Amino acid sequence: MDRVQNRYWLFGYMTIILIAGALRFVALTDIPYTLFGDEAWFEVRGREILQGIDLLPTVDPVFQSGNSPFQIYATAFVQAIGFPAVYSSRWVSATAGLLSVAFLYPCLLWLLRRDFASEFRHLAALVATAVMATLFIGILLSRDGRQNPLCTVMTILVVMGTYRAFDRVSLKWAVVAGALLALAQTTYEAALGLPILVIAYTIVRLLQPNEQKRSTLVLIGGLILLAGLFFYAPFLYYYSLHPEVALNKLSSVTAMNAEQSGLATTLVRVISGYIRVWSGIFLQGDILPTQNLPGRPLFDPFVSFLFVIGFVGALVHARRSTGIQLLLVWAIIMALPSAATVIPPAFPRSLPMTPALAGFAGVGAALFARLAVHRYRERGPWAITLVMSVGLLFSGVSTVRDYWRWTQDPIVQDAFHVYGRYTIERVLDLAEEGDVWITTRSSAYLLYPLVVTVDDQPSVLAFDASTTCLPYAHQRPAATTYSVIQVMDHNSLSVLKENYPTGREVDWIMHNDGYAYAVFFQVPPHTMAPSPSHPLNVTFAGGLQLTGFDVDGEMKPGEQLTLRLYWRTLEPLVDNLVGFVHVGKGANSHPMIAQSDAPLCPGLPTSQWRTGYVYIEERILTLDNATLPDLYDIRVGVYPVQSSARLPIMSTDLPNENNRVVITPLDVSVTQ
Repeated sequence: MDRVQNRYWLFGYMTIILIAGALRFVALTDIPYTLFGDEAWFEVRGREILQGIDLLPTVDPVFQSGNSPFQIYATAFVQAIGFPAVYSSRWVSATAGLLSVAFLYPCLLWLLRRDFASEFRHLAALVATAVMATLFIGILLSRDGRQNPLCTVMTILVVMGTYRAFDRVSLKWAVVAGALLALAQTTYEAALGLPILVIAYTIVRLLQPNEQKRSTLVLIGGLILLAGLFFYAPFLYYYSLHPEVALNKLSSVTAMNAEQSGLATTLVRVISGYIRVWSGIFLQGDILPTQNLPGRPLFDPFVSFLFVIGFVGALVHARRSTGIQLLLVWAIIMALPSAATVIPPAFPRSLPMTPALAGFAGVGAALFARLAVHRYRERGPWAITLVMSVGLLFSGVSTVRDYWRWTQDPIVQDAFHVYGRYTIERVLDLAEEGDVWITTRSSAYLLYPLVVTVDDQPSVLAFDASTTCLPYAHQRPAATTYSVIQVMDHNSLSVLKENYPTGREVDWIMHNDGYAYAVFFQVPPHTMAPSPSHPLNVTFAGGLQLTGFDVDGEMKPGEQLTLRLYWRTLEPLVDNLVGFVHVGKGANSHPMIAQSDAPLCPGLPTSQWRTGYVYIEERILTLDNATLPDLYDIRVGVYPVQSSARLPIMSTDLPNENNRVVITPLDVSVTQ
C-alpha cells in the first residue's frame, strides 16, 4: 500500500515540476518582452569571463554592483555550452527557479518527518511545492534574468544541510552545510541573513536541547559557521585586496539612508519593515513595478488561508518539533533583508524566505486534511483532494492571469525599458542596409543591452550624443541611420535635421502614451558632412586628421569663445585621445589666456571612431580677465589618455611647434 501511495506522491510531485518548468521556460525570452539592464550586465560579464577578462568580481561603473559572482559564472557556463549571450542569464534564473521548486519537496519531508504521518507529511510537502511553483514573485524573478532565484535555491540547500547536521549530530553534514553557506554568499546580498539563521537555530536548539548535549549542539553550529568561513576565505581575501567590490553596495545603501541615523531610529525602521514584510504576505505587497504587480500580496486568498492555519499550528507545535523550529527561524530571519530595505516589503530580497512561507501553507493543508480525515473518515481524503486541487488550480490561474497583466502594464514597460528592446531590434534590421548609430549609450538600462546585443555587429555603433560632439556621415557609400531615443536625447534629432536637409525620418518606436520613444533618421548615401568655415589639413600620427574649425564670440578679456573642431580618421585609432587647445602668445603660449584639455568626443571615445565620418566637437573658452590687448593665436594638439606625450604632427601646411598646430591668430581688442 505504501508503495502505491508513494507512486501517487511521486506522480503529483513530477506533475508540479512540469508545471513549474512550463511557467518558467515557455516563451522565456519573450515574456517579459525586454532585455533588462541587470540581466544584460550578467550576460556581458559572463561573456567577458569566457574571454578571460576580469575573471574575479569587479565593480560595475553603471550599477555600482560587484555582487553575485555565482550568477556571472553560471551565465558564462550557459554561454559555454552553446547558448547565445543574449538571455543567457535568464536561462540561469529560470533553471534556479525550477530547482527551488524541486528541492523544497525533499526539504520539507525532512523537516516534518517527526510531526506528521507519512500521507500528511507528503501532502504538506506537495502543497508547499505547488505553492512555490505558482508563486507570482517566484515566476517573475525566474524570468527576468536576475540573481535572486539562485539565492533561494542555496537557502533551501543550506537549511537542508543544517537540519541534517543537527538531526544526525553529523560533522560531515555540518561541513557540507558550511560549504553551501559559503557558496550562498556569492549569490545575492540577502544571503547575508543565512549565517544569522544558523546562529539563531543553534540558540533555539540550545533552549530546547531534548536528548542532545548542549556542547554537541554548539559544536555542530560552530562547525557550520567555521566551515562556511573556511570555504568563503578565498573571496574574503580577494575582497580585502579590493574592498570597493564588497563595500560599494553597502555604500549606496548607506547613502540612501543617510538621513536615518542612530540605533533607535534604525531599530524602529527595521521593526516597521518587519511589519510591512509580514503584512505583505496577504495584504499590501511590493509596490515597485519591476518587482511586482504593484500592491499584489505575496499569497492569494486560498494560500493565505492555508498559511494562517499552518503558521498558527507551527507555533503550537514548535516546542517539541525541531523541524518546525527551523521552519520558523527560516521565515523570521530571512525576512530581515527585506525589512531593512528603504521600501519594504521588497519581494526580491524576501524571495529566500518564501519557501518557508510556502512550507507553512503546506503545514496548514496537512492540519486541515488530518482534521477532515479524523471527522469524515472515508470521505475525508476525497474531500481534501478536491479542495486542494481546486484551490491550487485557482492559485495557478490567478498567477498566470496576473503575470500577463504585469507584462502588459505600461508602467512596467517603462520600468523594464521594453521600448529599448524594440529599438535595438529595429536597429539590427536597419543595420543590414548600412551603418546605424544609436544614442544614448550611457543610460544605465540601455548600455548593457546594447553591449550584449550589438557589439558583434560591425554596422551598429552606439554613442552618447551631446551638443558638443556628434559623428556626421561623410560621403558614405550606403545610407546611414541615426536612432535617437528622444526621452534621453533631446537635441540630436534637430541638429541632424539642420545639417542634413536631404535626410528623412524612416521609422519610429511609438510609446503607448502616443509619443515617439525613438526616431530613426536616415542620411542618404554620398551626403556631405557639415563643412567648417575655416578648412584645414593637419594629420597626426595614427591617422587622426583635423580638417577645420569655426570660432565665434567676442575677442575681449573675460568673454567666451566657442571653438568647433572638425576631426576625421584615416584608419582605426588604437588609443583614446585627449585634445587640448591653448590660446596664448608665441611659441610657449606665454601668457596663456585660455586653455581647454578634454577627451575628444567623451561620448564616443576615439578608439571607436570610424573612417567615413566627421566628428565635430565644441569647446567653450573663456579669455582671462587680465588679458592685455594684443595679437595671440590658438594652438591645438592631442595626446593619449594614458600618456602625456603629444602625438607627432605628420603633415600640415600651417605653422607648428612642439606638436601643436597654430590654427589661427586671435586679435584681442580693448574691453569697452
